[in-house]
Amino acid sequence: MFSSFILLLIIGIIAGFVMHRSDFCVASMLRDIFMFNRFDTVFSLFFLLLMSAALYLLLFFTGLIDISHPWAGVVSGRQFIGGVIFGAGMVLAGGCVIGTLYKIGSGNVSSFFAFIGILCGSFVYAVIYPEISNIAGRLDITSNFVSLYSLIDISMFYFLIFYLLVFAVLFFLLKNKNRLFLKSHVTGFLQPFYASVILSFCLTGVFLITKMPLGITSTYTKLSAFIAHLISNDYYESISYFHNTVLNYHNSFADTDISGKLGYRFDGIYLIQFPVIIGILAGSFFSSINLREFSINFNIPLKQFFIAVTGGFLMGFSSRLAGGCNVWYLFGQLPLLDLGAYLFLGGLLPGVWIGSKFLEKLIVG
Repeated sequence: MFSSFILLLIIGIIAGFVMHRSDFCVASMLRDIFMFNRFDTVFSLFFLLLMSAALYLLLFFTGLIDISHPWAGVVSGRQFIGGVIFGAGMVLAGGCVIGTLYKIGSGNVSSFFAFIGILCGSFVYAVIYPEISNIAGRLDITSNFVSLYSLIDISMFYFLIFYLLVFAVLFFLLKNKNRLFLKSHVTGFLQPFYASVILSFCLTGVFLITKMPLGITSTYTKLSAFIAHLISNDYYESISYFHNTVLNYHNSFADTDISGKLGYRFDGIYLIQFPVIIGILAGSFFSSINLREFSINFNIPLKQFFIAVTGGFLMGFSSRLAGGCNVWYLFGQLPLLDLGAYLFLGGLLPGVWIGSKFLEKLIVG
């Protein structure tokens, strides 16, 4: 697994560097639609999803990955509700769970407080899990994973052709209208289109190595469990949620079984998520140092501090409720046509609208 750890670390470094250079932030892309009626940046998200879907299918056809989803969960209304809360939270936090990381790497103090909020939200969900699990379970629509691939009697090859055609049409349409690239005079700026292509290969690399799409927030939950353990081990042991096994599958790349619980102890979750997290922080740090942009400023308004922490809390709580975050559902499950990902997206968009309106009132007054 050591070689897998190093490869994932390298992928994380590349992703963090690219996201910092392009300011590739899903939260701002979607927020700008509702707050500023601006659509130019969200096209790069479309390119990322289309390219990722095409690359996933290419690896599937070559037998390098399996998209039978041994790691996927059920289809549930929890994904919609979680998407609404998460969408509002990431707008208030100023970044999603992965955007927060690369911003921390460049010295953004507000994002650091948002990260603290994520840990708090994850911990609170763990504490009240016994009280809400039965209610949340009634929202389940299916008892297993469901993909459109399994519902539509069409060869996956045609899906691949469709993804590539849509990518090409969108590319040439925007290029002819001079909207493919953003105008910028910032030194070192990387066009979001290029970033989307590079990041799609990063996501595919993670899929190839771990044999599952990229996930982040389970490690965040484990970090909150570690803090609880440090404060009181007896109290930590009493929280049943931290003893849940959420990962158990065979990784053919490393030829080993991967399993993991949400508790603080080192296991398979850390092995496949932690190197990417550290890599993103390091990549963003290297980029900001290279551009001489790294700075830490603790002199932020008290209101901004509370907004960031609240937004992070909502993201941490909702990612546990939904069984994943925007990285898991948008970058991983949506390209695989997971019905649960569509539910999450269906909640995410109105959630972003709610968060945008609330943020406007907080800023404007």
